[in-house]
Amino acid sequence: MASRPQRKKRHLIAQAVEQKELSGPIAEAIREEIKAAVRDLLPRVIQSVSVQEQSLHIGPLPPADEAEKYQKLCPDFVDRMLAITERAQKADASVQKRAQWFQFIHKMAGLLITGGIVLGTFWWSYRMFIADHGIFESLSPFLGTVAVLAGIFYGAKKLDAGSRQGKSPKA
Repeated sequence: MASRPQRKKRHLIAQAVEQKELSGPIAEAIREEIKAAVRDLLPRVIQSVSVQEQSLHIGPLPPADEAEKYQKLCPDFVDRMLAITERAQKADASVQKRAQWFQFIHKMAGLLITGGIVLGTFWWSYRMFIADHGIFESLSPFLGTVAVLAGIFYGAKKLDAGSRQGKSPKA
């Protein structure tokens, strides 16, 4: 193998020959030597080229060609895979249904608690009105509670809408 300075010298000579700076029988001999070297190296370069093929498959079942190979190894492979996939889909549906029920129960409990607070303050305001504390003194706890609850619901609605859009809530 030639050293680095020798390779550089050969490269400069090859460039000079290509650019027709050198002429005569020596230049022709160099050109022929370069052509012979290229002919000798070309098969090695072609052999070193490799082709890669990649494929991407997403899903619970393998691609058809792989499934066929598995089927040869295990005759009931496809039936087993289909059964497993069907069970997984049923389990996912069951989990989603359960999550919907929990959301419903959570929202109903929130409404019941809120309704209890509003009714409790309304009852307290009514009792104060009966006890002759005046209309302003008797309605102020009720209106204050309604205002606070309205603010909480409005803030929660705004927070929920922001989280669905991927935005952070503004303070």
